[in-house]
Amino acid sequence: MSDTLAQSIKLVFGSEGGYVNHPKDPGGATKYGITAATLGAWRKLGRKAMPPEVAALTLAEATRILDKQYAQPIRYAELPSPIDYVVFDEAVNSGPVQAIKDLQACVGAKVDGNIGINTLRAVQSVNDRATLVRKLCARRLGFMRRLKTWLTFGRGWTNRVNHVQATALAMIK
Repeated sequence: MSDTLAQSIKLVFGSEGGYVNHPKDPGGATKYGITAATLGAWRKLGRKAMPPEVAALTLAEATRILDKQYAQPIRYAELPSPIDYVVFDEAVNSGPVQAIKDLQACVGAKVDGNIGINTLRAVQSVNDRATLVRKLCARRLGFMRRLKTWLTFGRGWTNRVNHVQATALAMIK
């Protein structure tokens, strides 16, 4: 695992926090950004993980899940900094396909939810990463505002996206 991915995972852990099981969260029991469904699939349980199983999730296992289930599908290692972090955080929060679609829309690539060579080339051709960071975060918030759970979670999501944006902008050299 790269140092930048390790840092991004640490930042996501900071945003996601520990175990939660909010009754209005369609993801159900969650820890470190890993939902009961994701954990159940990861462990090949044939069902969602039960809340006590989610609560017992270790940082080490969560790190492996975030790498395999979120960083690899978005081709994290091939994205420039800080775009890698911004897209990764969205992938954990809203799913890799949604994060990829938002990235594709922002760079003018075909929006299909799969990162291929054309999307990577479009991202690499962006000279103004600060503007791209802002576009990605604005698009992400636009997506979230349309979710039925916006009234419950919107304030926290807004704070998270604002934090991601500020952190990413500070990473630009």
